[in-house]
Parts: sequence; structure tokens; C-alpha cells
Amino acid sequence: MRERDLKALEFDKVIALVTAMAVSEPGRDVVARSRPSTDPGRVRERLRATAELLDLRAHSGSVPIDDFADQRALLLAAAPEGAVLNGESLVRIRDFVVAARTAAAFLRSRVESRPHLAAIVQNLVAPKELADALLGALADDGGLLDEASPELKRLRTRLRDERLELETRNGLVETSCSRVSGGIVLKRRSMDMEAWVAALGEALATEARRSDTTRQALERLLTG
Repeated sequence: MRERDLKALEFDKVIALVTAMAVSEPGRDVVARSRPSTDPGRVRERLRATAELLDLRAHSGSVPIDDFADQRALLLAAAPEGAVLNGESLVRIRDFVVAARTAAAFLRSRVESRPHLAAIVQNLVAPKELADALLGALADDGGLLDEASPELKRLRTRLRDERLELETRNGLVETSCSRVSGGIVLKRRSMDMEAWVAALGEALATEARRSDTTRQALERLLTG
């Protein structure tokens, strides 16, 4: 269809109204780029899908999904083998996957009598395994939960029960490690400086892996 014909039909105003109703950045982008189809079969399919969605909304309410940003850049960044995303990016993907699963579950339980919607719902891919893994590993600030792995939980438990100490006595630096429980020192052992620095480095590295905020604070401390 010619652009002047679309302008005469005020198609741009229709698109603006529909775009404002979209609940996500990708949805608004798709609507803004929409153009009328000249294929009668495709038009019929779209009209039937629209009618089924209106019917579903009349009987069951709106699809339970909130606004979300476009995740394609993050997913492409994560695609190469060995790629690493920061905690904030992983939380965005986690929330997107969980929201997609919620919407898909809502729709799948209601599309049996709506074949055109059922065909669309088949394209909603949000693996349960991925959602469970991200929920079990990530805190809302992007840090790793203790439950992310048994090894991490054991290491953090040990570090929480240990206190590294550095004191100056008679002009000499003394380093030690204390085992603490409930604020009470149960055992203290002396450490040479090399072992103490290595233990401190391990503790700082563990905290840095826990959250991006902690890592950035440590970077500022070490680099000035």
C-alpha cells in the first residue's frame, strides 16, 4: 500500500494509539513497524487471532505481563561459548524469563478453544530449568546467593565464621585468624604474612563475586 494512501487513512494515528497500549519495549517496536497486509489469507488469520484474544480478555482478563525492556542484546551477548554477563544483566534476563513463563502458563491454560492463539503461544519459549537456575542463584541486586552452589555455600560459611586480624605490637606486625561464633572467639591461630594476605585475597574475591556493588566498591578502594 502506498504511503500516501496510509496517510489518507490516518494509519499513523491508528499505529500511535495501538503503540501506546503495548506493555513492552519490543511490543511497541513491533507495532510501530506494522504495515497493512495485502494477503487476504494473512489478514483473515490476524483478524481471527485478534478476535480470539478479545474473547479471552473478556472471559479471563488481561494477560499477566508487565513492561519489560528488549532483551535481545543481552541474549546475543550471552550466546558465544565462554561469554560472561554481569549480575545486573542476569537479573534482567531472570525477570524476563519468569514473566514469560507466567504469561505462557496463563495463555496455555485458555487457548484450547482458540486455535489461532494456540499457534502463537507455541512460540513462547521460557525453559523451566533456566528460570529455576536463575531464581536459585541470583539475588535481586545481581549477587550470587549462597545456594548457587554447594561449594560457594561451604566457602561463605567458613569465611563468615573466620575473622582475619592484623595488629601492631612493639613495632611488629602480627597476623592471625580467629574462629568466631555468636561474637565469641573460639580459637585464634597465628599466620605468617603471606598466608594471611592470601586468605584476605580469597575473602575479598568471594565478596566481589557476590555482587557487582561490592566488586565496584573494592575496585575503588584498591585503585583509589
